[in-house]
Amino acid sequence: MLLFRKKIKSGLYIRKFDRYINADTGGNHSSTNDDPSRLNGYLDSSWSGEGPLNQVNRIGVIANLDTHVICGIVKPDVTGTWNFRLRCDDAGYLWVGSNAESLEWDLSKSNALCDNGGGHPAASVDGSVNLIAGQYYALKAIVGDRGGSDAFIIDFSGPSGSIWSSSLTDIGRNGSGFYFHNPYAPNGYNLNS
Repeated sequence: MLLFRKKIKSGLYIRKFDRYINADTGGNHSSTNDDPSRLNGYLDSSWSGEGPLNQVNRIGVIANLDTHVICGIVKPDVTGTWNFRLRCDDAGYLWVGSNAESLEWDLSKSNALCDNGGGHPAASVDGSVNLIAGQYYALKAIVGDRGGSDAFIIDFSGPSGSIWSSSLTDIGRNGSGFYFHNPYAPNGYNLNS
């Protein structure tokens, strides 16, 4: 993959889609029908909250039956196993690496690093992946709210020797120097421009 490093800026990029990821909006529905392709054509390009974030710690901001998407790039400082946590209410998924490079509606739930699908109260799901220091990896997360309360939190921790080696939390952390996005590429996050 080609990445123009001079074009990257700090922070992940958040956008909103005016559609819930699952056609079933009742109760604690199953993740079986969570379908990222439902987002195609529903980007809210006038949303005032769109833009870069250095910390993903969002509660009470996802409107009922909307879906928020975080896109960007992560750059580890140490080679080894990196842990990620996605805390969400309701359906949510997190991809890191080549699995995250597709457009939102082409993502596959089957290769998500963190699968926290279906309708449910705030819950955390963890996943781990091996990353190489100094390399850039795509990151993408989707969280939808079917109604009631909502949460969208991403946390990460690196292996021993990393400045981010502390334990995972449910509150997220500032990823300055770890989170990046490409503001000059289409949709603000593409690795290729």
